[in-house]
Amino acid sequence: MVILLRLLLVILPIIMLLFWVRWRMKSAASGEVPESESKAMRGWLIVALISMVGVGFSLKLLEDDAVTEGVYVPARVENGKVIPGHMAPRPEKGLETGATPASEDN
Repeated sequence: MVILLRLLLVILPIIMLLFWVRWRMKSAASGEVPESESKAMRGWLIVALISMVGVGFSLKLLEDDAVTEGVYVPARVENGKVIPGHMAPRPEKGLETGATPASEDN
């Protein structure tokens, strides 16, 4: 359901823009909008759509795997000092599920 909502939030403005451009094109055909303006709108729409698709693909392909390879260790207080949250290497496979890495033991 969350994925559907996110897709709807992305696709809805694009659909609205396409309907608006179509309406403007029909207005141009009836002579209300100059032909040069309608061609410029079509060009900018194509550039915007290609840019959005390109940015989406680049974000997916250039995803930073270093962030997802570790385990997030939340901020904590030790001896009265705040230790900020950070990414730690994943624990070894030999450790139990509930065990913490040796560097995280108190």
